[in-house]
Amino acid sequence: MNPEKKVEAFLMILGSLGSKTNYKKLSIFYPENYLEKGFITDYIFELFLVSVNSLLNNNQKLKEFNVLLEFPEKHILKYSSILLDAIKRNKNLEKVNFINFNEIKSDNEKAFNLACNYFCLKDSFKKDTEFHSYTHIIISEFIKENNPLVAKKLIRLFEKYNFLNNKTLNFFKPNNNTGLHNTYKYNYIEVFSSLEILIISDNIITSEEIDTIEKNIQNLEFLHTIKLKNNIFKDNEISGFLGARNLINLKISDCILKITDFTRFSTKIKSSNIEKITLKNILLQEKNKNGYFEHLIESITCNSLKTLKIYISYTPYLLYLLFRGLYLFKNLEFICVFIEENFEKYESCIKGLISIVHNNLPKAIKFKMHKYIWDIENFKRKKRLEFIRCQLCPVDLIILAELCEEKIIESVKCVDLSENLEIVDNNFVKNITRIIKPLKCNEVILKNCECKQKHIKEIKRLLDDEISFYITK
Repeated sequence: MNPEKKVEAFLMILGSLGSKTNYKKLSIFYPENYLEKGFITDYIFELFLVSVNSLLNNNQKLKEFNVLLEFPEKHILKYSSILLDAIKRNKNLEKVNFINFNEIKSDNEKAFNLACNYFCLKDSFKKDTEFHSYTHIIISEFIKENNPLVAKKLIRLFEKYNFLNNKTLNFFKPNNNTGLHNTYKYNYIEVFSSLEILIISDNIITSEEIDTIEKNIQNLEFLHTIKLKNNIFKDNEISGFLGARNLINLKISDCILKITDFTRFSTKIKSSNIEKITLKNILLQEKNKNGYFEHLIESITCNSLKTLKIYISYTPYLLYLLFRGLYLFKNLEFICVFIEENFEKYESCIKGLISIVHNNLPKAIKFKMHKYIWDIENFKRKKRLEFIRCQLCPVDLIILAELCEEKIIESVKCVDLSENLEIVDNNFVKNITRIIKPLKCNEVILKNCECKQKHIKEIKRLLDDEISFYITK
């Protein structure tokens, strides 16, 4: 029999039973993997769900209900919700999917053992294989509602598998294959009432898992930080992570960002109190990268944001889009990007950034383009500028030169750039000259900076005795 006929026969059987009202036990299912899950379309699943709902509503004397048509994981939450509702409403219903829920409710030890077995799916776990993959949400939800002591006891299990450390919950991909259901473990997050930091790394995250996480984090009042590292977002949806009501810090790193619904994402951001967003080593989708990045910047603007760090492979135009978007951030205090080569390509971007920071933003902000944090206000009215061992690089010299030429920094007598081993490149002479000339400073200190005598000679030649100064090496 082909798959279509198998499904048709199954649904016909369910339909023929739908009008009956006196069943006490119903068990209808195919053996595991008898059908390919991919064959079960959304339409077929909805027909199956309608029949299941009808059987549960019409048979209030039911004591046992084991009815399953294997379906794709994306439907697990809707399926689980209907069965959980039936267990709550029908006090006669004891067994669902071969699990005795009356025993779970009355016997804490049995409930805990079952929860543990589902957590690690031990070989010794005698499970009905056709059903165990479709029951984990039902079990975890039932235990949380009816056995809070068991749910709290499960915290030890998270500690045993190194998921929990103090007030940090870290869901990483285990080195050994423990058979964990992600949605099952995520559905216990709300048990950790004192949780402050949630980390998820090296996982493939589906939209069902994000929905489960969102439901579990929304009432955790101490949860302030969520970090997502090296994950694959299967359905390009991450808005659920913004569901924590007191979220302050969101960090997403080492992944391909493919948000498809900027409207929902932006609405979540703007209604939050988030103060810090970090996007590190993020790859943008190749198609219309500039337009995508512009939408991304617009979507993360909110009045509460104070720190924004975005580390991507910047082109000058992408950097321009970011800096142009700074007008949208009303209370931003710190912007951070990372440029590691071809620094001269970004001179116009730097000029634009300094103009925006100095003249056009409602409040002064700090910024970083490599390793050094620039606080323009800190340099004003200083006679001596010291950058000793500040890990400056050529892009920082370009920034300093721009600040000098724009008279944002002036009347400085000495600039000390000692112990910065990365500042010398092909544009070193040009940058140092741009710093000295507008300042008319008489001393530049370049100890242990890889500055050679030829550089000093060239600087003096370009200044042509216009300014009296000396360089200390």
